[in-house]
Amino acid sequence: MMSGFSLSALAATAVLAVLFFFSARVFRPVWQRVRRNEGRVESGALGLPDLLVFTVLATWLGGSAVRALLQHGPPREMTLSDLLQSAVLFGVILAGIFAFLSARQIGVTALFGLRRLGWTRVAGAALRYLLAAYPVVLVCTALTQALLGEGAKPQEIMQYFVDAVESADRRTMAITIGMAVGFAPLAEELLFRGYFYGTLRRAVGPFPAMAITAGLFAAIHGSAMALPALFVLACAFTLAYEATGSLWVPIVMHALFNGTALVVAYLSAQQG
Repeated sequence: MMSGFSLSALAATAVLAVLFFFSARVFRPVWQRVRRNEGRVESGALGLPDLLVFTVLATWLGGSAVRALLQHGPPREMTLSDLLQSAVLFGVILAGIFAFLSARQIGVTALFGLRRLGWTRVAGAALRYLLAAYPVVLVCTALTQALLGEGAKPQEIMQYFVDAVESADRRTMAITIGMAVGFAPLAEELLFRGYFYGTLRRAVGPFPAMAITAGLFAAIHGSAMALPALFVLACAFTLAYEATGSLWVPIVMHALFNGTALVVAYLSAQQG
């Protein structure tokens, strides 16, 4: 007779196998399409000037990210000023990129496929690809936590949100939610999937471009524990973008992922 633990482990394994099968069914056709150079991302308008801009920004952002990941000692607590400074920084970078593209008569709407799909199709695609990505993301998170042990620390913004929940600071909670669910998905996807990936896709091909931009995206979040999961998530965003040709799909995926993480953090903090 099997023990309760064995039955639970067997059930969990079966569920995980089904989820991974679903992930493969969703992403494998996209992977094959991209490999045949049949992806739907428009990158033909981008060229050498954009590659130079990418090199400068990636070197700066990557250097800052590596320093943050390698720093020793207790992590510095995030403040509201940090959040606002990050928002302003991304805003300035994007404004400069948009002005640069506009001066060369490259329209952002067409380049990023922002009118390619209606909102119903955007929402449906975002939900489908995010659900397909979750099994791999969750396994990466669990393995990283097991590997790091006590050294597994959450992202600063998540700890900042949890602290706000525990102290009933509703103003900070509202600002954090607005940043994580509204501003960050829009700004980060425009920069990483839209401009960076499009630029590198034209220069080195889709798969190297996906790996480089996903690595940079994961690194700038400054969390060793979240690094593998964020890398996988960023690859899922890229494949969803290639599958649909609309940057709105990874933007909505990103917002849903962040929103779900905040809900889980909120419930955990309330129970604690």
